[in-house]
Amino acid sequence: MPNPRFERFSVFFPMWNEEEYLQRALNAAIELGDDLIAAGTIGDYEMIIVNDASTDATARLADEAAASNSRVKVVHHPTNRKLGGSIKSGFGAATGDVVLYTDADLPFDFKEVHKAMRLMHQYEADIVAAYRFDRTGEGYVRVVYSFFYNLMVRALFGCRFRDVNFAFKLVRRKVLEQVTLTSEGSFIDAELMVSARKLSMNVVQFGVDYFPRTRGVSTLSSPSVIIKILKEMKDKGKTVVVVHHDLQSAIDYFDWMVMLNMRLVASGPTSQVFNQATLQETYGSRLNVLTKIGEEVEKRNFPIRKNS
Repeated sequence: MPNPRFERFSVFFPMWNEEEYLQRALNAAIELGDDLIAAGTIGDYEMIIVNDASTDATARLADEAAASNSRVKVVHHPTNRKLGGSIKSGFGAATGDVVLYTDADLPFDFKEVHKAMRLMHQYEADIVAAYRFDRTGEGYVRVVYSFFYNLMVRALFGCRFRDVNFAFKLVRRKVLEQVTLTSEGSFIDAELMVSARKLSMNVVQFGVDYFPRTRGVSTLSSPSVIIKILKEMKDKGKTVVVVHHDLQSAIDYFDWMVMLNMRLVASGPTSQVFNQATLQETYGSRLNVLTKIGEEVEKRNFPIRKNS
């Protein structure tokens, strides 16, 4: 058999409460790894589970899998570090010269990894990232959020990537050695690809069919996750302007505020601008109605105001 294109292949799954998907993900990874060895694409492979302080049986199932299969490694987080922390832990634990990360719910057909490997070899790509052909199955809210997020990444960083947050990234070892990732949240996908492009690395994308999650919980469309992404963009030196109408969350989300009512009423640091006088001048008689609505929402404990 000729020498494999890649000596060692690592695949890792960030997991938080994924007891329903864990074994299915490992089975798919084992089948993929064995097929890649048979095809002469890789010499060996490993599978890594990053347990992000799960509260279900994920930790136990992961340890049992590692005990029964020497190719399985487990990283346990004592506290929840979100997606960014989990991806950094996965990269840190991976020993392969090429590394794949994806979600435990397997949002694409794993046979697509064969194509990604061919593209990486053929185009000498440093990163091969997939984008979804059709996202209508996951609901319009997430589709709209994703559209504007990708648009914002393009505008702020000058990189024309598609579907930047999709969990299908195949990465060469040299990328991990040269790119320093700092994000602890969902911005990490964009940080990885933007940082690689700034270092003149070759990023190749291709389309795949998408299988939306049917069980478990996805938080990527929650307001708190989106706000965290925006704050991480700000930490990268970008100015982010958001049109916001929710008085309850504005003081927690934003450090600078502009208040308008057909004209500029006030602008400045939130701690100085967000007060009764400027609110009254901005909203007038409507302020009492908004306050009552806010009190009712708080009293009924609707979950939309809770940060995850």
